[in-house]
Amino acid sequence: MEDFRDYQISMRSVTQMTVNLDPNRHQRQGRSRRELALLRRKGMPQDTRETIVRDVGVELRLSGKKSRIIQEYLEELRRAEMESIMEVEAKSISATKSSIEALERMVFDDLENPRECTICIEEIEAGMEAIRMPCSHFYHPDCIVTFVRFIAMKCP
Repeated sequence: MEDFRDYQISMRSVTQMTVNLDPNRHQRQGRSRRELALLRRKGMPQDTRETIVRDVGVELRLSGKKSRIIQEYLEELRRAEMESIMEVEAKSISATKSSIEALERMVFDDLENPRECTICIEEIEAGMEAIRMPCSHFYHPDCIVTFVRFIAMKCP
């Protein structure tokens, strides 16, 4: 009997998680209400009706069979993800020679606050040449020039 109770609790947990993740849960809840009404007309007690509808829904989801609605939703997610990736790639425009030459070059002289080049993860020490980006971040010249030339004209 204890195993059955654990199974019911697990089924409820999985059902609740599945329902919360389902983008069409309102449509499904409407469908469940219709199914419950049909079972009520057949004279079945409410707790039994709810258990049957819930368990059948869970078993269908766990069986690996995806409904057309869920498949369409997943396809829409894939499409949106690809559009997002393409948007990011389109915005990643590498720097021109003149924009690289316009970057602020300086000798790093802040003895009390050494900086780390986030590209190579090495410290920029006092007395070293550095490039300060418009956002005020410092980089080794070779690191940032390579980055903006081949990857994107933005702060890494």
